[in-house]
Amino acid sequence: MDSYGIISLLPVLVILVIAVTTKKTLFAMTCGLTVGAVILAGANDGFVNSWFNYIYASMTNESFQWIVLVVAMFGMLIVLFERSNAVKDFGIWAGKFVKTKKQSLFATAILGIIIFLDDYLNNLAVGTTMKGITDRLGVPRTQLAYVVNTMAAPVCLLIPLSSWAAYFAMLMENEGITVNGSGMGAYLKALPFTFYAYLAVIVCVLQIIGIIPKMGQIKKDYARYEATGDVFPGEQNASLSPGNHLRQLRRLKTHILGIS
Repeated sequence: MDSYGIISLLPVLVILVIAVTTKKTLFAMTCGLTVGAVILAGANDGFVNSWFNYIYASMTNESFQWIVLVVAMFGMLIVLFERSNAVKDFGIWAGKFVKTKKQSLFATAILGIIIFLDDYLNNLAVGTTMKGITDRLGVPRTQLAYVVNTMAAPVCLLIPLSSWAAYFAMLMENEGITVNGSGMGAYLKALPFTFYAYLAVIVCVLQIIGIIPKMGQIKKDYARYEATGDVFPGEQNASLSPGNHLRQLRRLKTHILGIS
């Protein structure tokens, strides 16, 4: 088997740089795939053929097809919950107990732990369920997104009953990495060393408590909410913000009644 050494990191580096600079993940991954195809094809074969071969191999991969089906079915389930007003009713019920920004973020984190079976389901379900509550309490969407996403994958990784555990156990077993003949045994053996997952959860909790201060875009969005009442980041979504609706009603009242 060919060894590409440090050059094998180039596709990942390309993805990271382009994703950060353009904010377009799919485009960045396409560029990374192209660079990887060029590296693997070498000088003796056209990288275009290699590129399409890798695309075909990915599309026909059973794991990829399984992920697409799972995400699609999760999406349909979440839409069903929204259309049936189940999410709205949950928000009304939870509103009896959740009264502050901090409580809403803790509720989001706890819900993220409860829904540990799959990170895709976690993101979709928790985000959809909690956005009404956090919007009402004035939590910027960027803060909600941070808590939802930070709790989703690490929790699924740390609880060995999730789809992540089953997937990684299968990968380990296919590569011959087993403990007592089991890929899951190897996964459990490696679990104490998944430092990122532990650190991500701890940092998230400390940020909610306030021990770790708000930084970057989240800090800016809290300041924007205090000034404008908008929980959405950016002007492109400002029309959806409760604060924007309130300002529109005030302008309409001023126009009709001639009062401020």
